[in-house]
Amino acid sequence: MERIEAELLIPGGGEPVSNGVVIIDNSAISYAGPASRAPATPGAVVHKAGTVLPGMWDCHGHFLGLRTLDLGRLPLDPVPLRAARCARDLAAALRAGITSVREVGGLGVHLARAAEARISRDSAALARASARLGDPRLAIAAHQQTLDERAGRLAASLRASVARRRRALSSGQRRLAYLHPRAVVAREQAETARLLARVKALWSSSFEQRSSLLRQATSRLDALSPLKVLARGYSIATTGDGRAVRAAGDVRAGDTLHLRVRDARIETTVVDVEPVENRG
Repeated sequence: MERIEAELLIPGGGEPVSNGVVIIDNSAISYAGPASRAPATPGAVVHKAGTVLPGMWDCHGHFLGLRTLDLGRLPLDPVPLRAARCARDLAAALRAGITSVREVGGLGVHLARAAEARISRDSAALARASARLGDPRLAIAAHQQTLDERAGRLAASLRASVARRRRALSSGQRRLAYLHPRAVVAREQAETARLLARVKALWSSSFEQRSSLLRQATSRLDALSPLKVLARGYSIATTGDGRAVRAAGDVRAGDTLHLRVRDARIETTVVDVEPVENRG
């Protein structure tokens, strides 16, 4: 049996009562009213309170476990993480005096099952401890220790999960940065510049080699040019029909010849043909 003595009791029906008393007997309220009319409760656990009122209803709620109004976060946050947040939300609602919630969409059904299962287990354990020890506070302390240990393990698990996800996110961000179009374009531009510089170097070397060969060939051709021969004092003789005169037998006296010198064409007539001995 428990006895709650309050400076102000709001019974839920009628006017508030100063110096009120609430008596709980086997999980049922057996009395709620003025202390002057309250029955004696020898051996009851007495609680002092400033104000006592019935548990309030939240007639429309959502236990989603979100910390923002962005519903797009629902598929991104793991369900265990959101459930852990909801557990804190339930505790906050209870501390605010809300003992019943009409949950219209979220994790409320699952939380209710978990809460009922936990209450059932704790009630059975409390009954066994009460029967064995007679003082429920010892059982409460043991269960509190268990809850603290589980909360510690859950917090450690959540921290490890968050750390793993952060590492995965960091790795994904680095890969996305590597594959970003700007990064790809920059790498391709660098590679293109490298290849272009190599092509320019090869082209310059090849061009220089070919230019040298061309200059050499030009020099040889220039040395063999008939104009060069003419410039040294020689001439080229051709017959009237354009045939080159190579030997004495190609002409006879009276033939007309055309002479090509360095800077003129000369027409002449053969007066005499005198063969000479070739000593070469």
